[in-house]
Amino acid sequence: MTKNIEKFFFKPRKLDEIINTANVVFDTNALLSAYQWKDVVFHEVLEALNKLSDANRLKIPAQVFKEFIHQRPLKIMEAINQIDLLISSIQNPKKLGSVLPLLGLIDNNNTYVESEKAYSASREKYKGDLNQIKNKLKELFNDDIVLDYLKPFFEKIDFSIDFEDKGLLQHAENRAKAKIPPLTGGDGGKAENKYGDFFIWQYILSLNSDVIFVTTDAKEDWFYKSGAGKEKKPVSPRRELIEEFYEVSKGRTICIVSLSDFMKEFKPGLAKEVVENLSEHQTLEMFFVYTLSCKSLINIGVNNIFDFINKVDLGDIRIIDRMLSGEKGPFKDFIGVDEEFKIVIETDNEIDSSFLIRKFNESNTLFYVSYIGESRVC
Repeated sequence: MTKNIEKFFFKPRKLDEIINTANVVFDTNALLSAYQWKDVVFHEVLEALNKLSDANRLKIPAQVFKEFIHQRPLKIMEAINQIDLLISSIQNPKKLGSVLPLLGLIDNNNTYVESEKAYSASREKYKGDLNQIKNKLKELFNDDIVLDYLKPFFEKIDFSIDFEDKGLLQHAENRAKAKIPPLTGGDGGKAENKYGDFFIWQYILSLNSDVIFVTTDAKEDWFYKSGAGKEKKPVSPRRELIEEFYEVSKGRTICIVSLSDFMKEFKPGLAKEVVENLSEHQTLEMFFVYTLSCKSLINIGVNNIFDFINKVDLGDIRIIDRMLSGEKGPFKDFIGVDEEFKIVIETDNEIDSSFLIRKFNESNTLFYVSYIGESRVC
């Protein structure tokens, strides 16, 4: 057997075989998920990070720090938005007297009126408590307890990498064009950080040891996945990554695992509450919804979703679902000349809005996109 094909037959060691010796690399999303953990989970993971750091086995790439600092305020805003949604969901019910004018005749003791007042007071107190939580979240922008706990680990990062190095960027571009993992297209539409996974992977390849890469990112850049749409689940790390790491490290193993699986192996006997909370945030994937406001240039002559899909070329953008909607309802009638309509796109990877507009307007002569609204859902 010649040496250049040995990687195709390589059988990597299992997680339990390297859990006590391998270097452990944490991905950005694994650290950012701290903003979603319960306090008991936070302290369990923090204890694991401290133990790894003390043994000089915790490795955080400079790219991870860069992404963490950029996304930290967004995580705080997500929490604030959730509180806003809770507050807005609290309805003010109609007064009993307006619903039932004869209430006074059947409620001589004002029992129901007093209950109504108590309910109203309780509702206002709940709103007030939520606003207090919101104010505490706002304080995190400048006084962040999560960031403070992670600071000792960030201070050990090697920041010598030059993210603007032309040779490195050219290497990344070449891999992206060839769709070599982890640059298979998942981040291709981003205006910024489209090579982030590449920088993290290059760091991993530089470690002269077995490696455990802890991530909550289930993109197809890293994993083979089964299922469809939101039901897609990771099955196994991509073989190309296993083989490249084996080749570069001269026979070493890389295990790419979820935070939940890592913690269960690293700290046997974890409380059920901790395992469930970690698993919950591993399986919640982020989906991006883009609403494109369009104006028809010609009567595109479609009356069902399949005709529309066949007429639209989105290139390498992986779309989970496409839906045309408007005042007439989805595909109820033909779209007339200059009639405004909307396209709703749901995808499992973030796409820069300007890139998406350009992609539509350059590839399709059927209509033009004038505006894109974005939202994120789990």
